[in-house]
Amino acid sequence: MHELPTLSLAELYSNRDQFIYSLSRVAREVGFFYLSDFGVNNEKINNIHHIATDFFTLSSEEKNKVSMINSPHFRGFSGIGEEKTKGSIDIREQFDVMNEEPVRQLEDSPLWMNIYGPNQWPASIPHMRELILDFMNDLSFIAQELLSAFALALEQDPDVFNHSIMGNPYQHLKLIRYPNVDSAQSSSRQGVGAHKDPGYLTLLLQDKVSADIPQLI
Repeated sequence: MHELPTLSLAELYSNRDQFIYSLSRVAREVGFFYLSDFGVNNEKINNIHHIATDFFTLSSEEKNKVSMINSPHFRGFSGIGEEKTKGSIDIREQFDVMNEEPVRQLEDSPLWMNIYGPNQWPASIPHMRELILDFMNDLSFIAQELLSAFALALEQDPDVFNHSIMGNPYQHLKLIRYPNVDSAQSSSRQGVGAHKDPGYLTLLLQDKVSADIPQLI
């Protein structure tokens, strides 16, 4: 098994041409890479890990108080087996957060605009909202910097994607817990099946990686 390459986002500012070259090569030849030196300090990373652990160790009763089924905007908690990918049950539980926004008045607007709205937050973890929304903004900045770098790698203007972001990029963060599939009471063994994410870029923060520094993938 080959190890994924690592790119340092700091190099985008210190040696842009080299970073663009490396990004272009890795994206075309491998497709995935680790990203280091992305500007989020270790304390904030640790806080996100802790808040995720705090949430998933809540009782089922507490987690279900913020169940996604209560939200017309598709935010909140989903339990193990509540989602399927390509007809197979996903063995994971997750908490979905998107841009914190007011409810839109649909009237003649398309139904998909119902996705805009507020998030749900567990009352027993009052500081969760601030930490998660702040972290989402950090990730959004990183994604936009990478998107400009991808544009240059494609020999385009660095702002070529800006018209579709319009100063308010779509954000969708998931806290995910994958239990041991061998102990899960299901015939399915997939944490999540092969799928495509919406949007331009997906950043994954792992809780355990081989390196000693925080990395995104």
